Amino acid sequence: MDAAHPTDDLAVFQAQNSAGGLFLRYAQGRLRHFWNRQVLGLLGASVVAVVLAPGLGLTIAALILGGEVLDCWTLRQLTQKAGHHGLLPSHRHLAAITGAIQISTLLVALMLCYLASPTPEMGVFIAAFLTGVTINAALVRPYFRAGTDVKLALAGLGAGILLGAQMIAPHANDGGAYFFAAAVVMLALTSTMFVRQIDRAFAKQQGLERAMAERNADLRLSKEDLARSGVMNQRLALAARHANDAIVFLDADNHYVWVNEAFTRITGFTAEQAIGHHPGELLNAAETSAETLEKLAAARRDQSAIRVEIFNRGREGQGYWVDTSIIPILDDQGHLVVTLAIEREITEAKEREADLARAREAAEAAALAKSRFLANMSHEIRTPMNGVIGVTQLLAETRLTATQRLYVDTVLDSGRALLRMINDILDLSKLQSGKITPEDLPFDLRATVDGVLRLLHPASKAKGLGLSLRLDPGLTETHVRGDQGKLRQILINLIGNALKFTETGGVTVDIAAQSEGVTFRVSDTSIGIAPDRLTTIFDSFTQADDSISRRFGGTGLGLTISAMLAQQMGGAITVESQSGAGSCFALTLPLPVAPRPKADGQVPPTTLTKTAGLRILVAEDNRTNMMILRKVLTGQVAKVIEAADGLSALQAWRDQTPDLILMDVSMPVMDGLTATREIRLHEAKDALPRCPILALTASSHLEDREACLRAGFDGFLVKPLRREELLQAIADQMAPPPPDPADLPTQDSPPPVTKPVFTPARPF
Repeated sequence: MDAAHPTDDLAVFQAQNSAGGLFLRYAQGRLRHFWNRQVLGLLGASVVAVVLAPGLGLTIAALILGGEVLDCWTLRQLTQKAGHHGLLPSHRHLAAITGAIQISTLLVALMLCYLASPTPEMGVFIAAFLTGVTINAALVRPYFRAGTDVKLALAGLGAGILLGAQMIAPHANDGGAYFFAAAVVMLALTSTMFVRQIDRAFAKQQGLERAMAERNADLRLSKEDLARSGVMNQRLALAARHANDAIVFLDADNHYVWVNEAFTRITGFTAEQAIGHHPGELLNAAETSAETLEKLAAARRDQSAIRVEIFNRGREGQGYWVDTSIIPILDDQGHLVVTLAIEREITEAKEREADLARAREAAEAAALAKSRFLANMSHEIRTPMNGVIGVTQLLAETRLTATQRLYVDTVLDSGRALLRMINDILDLSKLQSGKITPEDLPFDLRATVDGVLRLLHPASKAKGLGLSLRLDPGLTETHVRGDQGKLRQILINLIGNALKFTETGGVTVDIAAQSEGVTFRVSDTSIGIAPDRLTTIFDSFTQADDSISRRFGGTGLGLTISAMLAQQMGGAITVESQSGAGSCFALTLPLPVAPRPKADGQVPPTTLTKTAGLRILVAEDNRTNMMILRKVLTGQVAKVIEAADGLSALQAWRDQTPDLILMDVSMPVMDGLTATREIRLHEAKDALPRCPILALTASSHLEDREACLRAGFDGFLVKPLRREELLQAIADQMAPPPPDPADLPTQDSPPPVTKPVFTPARPF
């Protein structure tokens, strides 16, 4: 038997009683009784022709027949269209319009009759005719309410006009008009009650038909279920008996009443040994979780399903784990009939899970130890490096001989090279641990590349190399979305490598838009890379050959970090090269176009703003770092207030009200995070103006920056500090607020440079 057959009755009922189905039934009925209606209309026209005038009778017949023909012709066309293309709401609207025209022609004919003979008898004739029209419309109203409601409204309008005409007629004063009015009202009320009765009868009939269709569907489904039940029960019995999982039935007292063969294989108990016993009597062990047993007992009390993992012991004393699903089966009154339990042995899976948990704990411990080691290494190395580089920078600003200048520059270059190595190692560690997440923010691609070229221009100039940029004409829009910082880091690595390995010639950067994104091609005239080394240059601590590191230096991590960053951003880096013929590194990134930002009237900083009038509080526990900051700020600000720990910094802020605070994060007595939180708390409590606070730290981890933000810092400077970056950060924090929006320019202007949340202090 077709599985869809039981729903045929319901489908037919729903189709017939849908809006389209009812309309089709309305149209078919109108067409079927066309001649019956014409008999009544022609009979009335004949009476008018005999009693009043033949011409008037013909006119009335033409009007009545014309309206009926137009309406029925339209309904026939619509039913044919519905059979081919389906019925649309506009079709029903058209039918309502033609129905209104049909009833309007009838009303015109009746009005002509009344004008020809404005007598009470003619009024009765017209009222009777309108009553017949009303009854006819009421009979079909449930099938097409919109059309028939229009007809009923027009019939009521005609009755109202007729009543008004009778009331103002010359014979209205003889009392007959009032009887006529009462008769019209009674006919109207009777027609209204008739319409309502038809609606109620139709609704009741629909309910009975629906109930009958549903009952027939239920009966057919029941017959099919009965026909399949025997076969299905046999299949279920075979499946339960030979299933790999243990399947058991327990009675209302939680005793075994049936077990399959898998139960015997897992537990060692046969069906005869298990039936009649409680599961706990046979299988519970000392190692069985008391919490799990309590969950099982609670589920039995609540008669609810439960799934648990439980440790049991079999007949021979062997321990094993099972994943148990217990389902209570209730009767119609909610009484427990039987409990079904399905148990799957998961001993091996639990052992693997325990091994994986131990391995995961070991890996997490190793990762934590590595992170702590790198954090400590970063802090411990950056702190003395801040002293070395900072003091050397101060020394470079003094009067030196040419030889001394050479020595100082060498120390600075070596210190910065060592710092780059440390940064590379930390970046690689973050990438491998997944602690770097790409941003998705709008930025100006051209401005970013120009900034990188400006940064690397001194290096190219020092070696006498050319450094040029070429933009593809197809790249019409350079405002894109992506991670500007990571793109900048990759380009610095690629262009910096090209400059480092190029002795003569130059480096060219080409930018082009392609279907897969934006491609940056960095081409050089360097020593090139041997074909057999192209597949390994992106590996960690790897360079083209062993002499490279001795000749040019470096950790061999730049390309590794760049490739991993590109992959995180959804792109890739490829390389083409030959020994002695230069190299070309191609970076492709998906950078969707972003809307060009509107000018906000903020003045971009160009040079360091004047800071001579500032009072700056410096909180730093390292004497060398304090000495460097004192030397850098002397002559740049009005006063430097010194504090050796967070508590002293908090007191100095209260007593001397500085314009800005440079706060070391790691200090004795009270650390910088706590001190900053205390300052922000007092500012909020006493409604004080916010004092800008810049964090000074030797750690560049993202979580450290987030901790500073949460504590209330306004900026983040990583040691070792550079004089120009420190002063620029101070100037940025003390920049005036943006102007009022009413004063903003209305013409397009270059995108503004907004105030950074974090001020980078990492040298390249």
